Amino acid sequence: MISPGPAKSRDGGREAKVQAESMAEALPASDREGTKTNAIPTVEASSLLSDPALSMISSLLNDVEGLRKAQANRLRIYTRDEADQDGLMRGFGLDDSHPVVRVLNGLQGSIESIEHDAVLALQRVIRKHPLGVWQRSTVGVGAKQLGRLLSAIGDPYINENTMQPRTVSQLWAYCGLHTIPGKDGDEAPKLQRGIRANWSNEARMRVYLIAQKCIMQRGTEYRELYENRRARTEWSHTDWSAGHSHNDALRLVSKRILRDLWRAAKRHHSPSTVKSRSRAREHRQSRANS
Repeated sequence: MISPGPAKSRDGGREAKVQAESMAEALPASDREGTKTNAIPTVEASSLLSDPALSMISSLLNDVEGLRKAQANRLRIYTRDEADQDGLMRGFGLDDSHPVVRVLNGLQGSIESIEHDAVLALQRVIRKHPLGVWQRSTVGVGAKQLGRLLSAIGDPYINENTMQPRTVSQLWAYCGLHTIPGKDGDEAPKLQRGIRANWSNEARMRVYLIAQKCIMQRGTEYRELYENRRARTEWSHTDWSAGHSHNDALRLVSKRILRDLWRAAKRHHSPSTVKSRSRAREHRQSRANS
């Protein structure tokens, strides 16, 4: 009598199914049949334009710069020998031969030397940075200020939280150059007491400093943009003061600088972004043909 083979149990079939599903999950997404992929391209962390060296050196430069200014104020108080506008004498009137003044002068020289070395280190990093080519070809944009701006915004083209491209409008908003609804239409956002800003004030300050340098260079695109904006608001907003008109034109130049920086970063990422889109397109076509 031939004994029957082992019967297939429900538990055995369930275990086989679970094992097959686990094996399928271990395969790459491109090899799974019927697997949906995200059409939005992502960027690997190794290709980001944000550099930890920029952040560290910029932070050091900020600290040393603040210390140098504070030390200069102390030195000025010790050596001031004139009364203020209200007639009060707030200085100590010490001369350079005083022991305390000699110590402060020596410390001030050491702090300025450290600051100088930090600036040189930041400039060296920018020279080797992928966006250093754009900086050298753009009149008015210095290596030091661009390094401090990149330290504040990270990669101009990639949102490092989502690792996906961001629009230039999102970059403007991160730097506080967006607009919000106001009483007389859209207006620039302002800091309010007790309310935390949803933009980077450090980034806005850095791009403003770059814009101030750029409008000093006559015959450049940014200077022409500044002058045209001032000429336009002179008749379109007759109630504006000269300072209001200047700040408005400077804000427009700042947005143009960020746009050009964003485009330069986009050109850097274009090969990897196009490659990611091509892989997604090829995967969709293979699924349609199968």
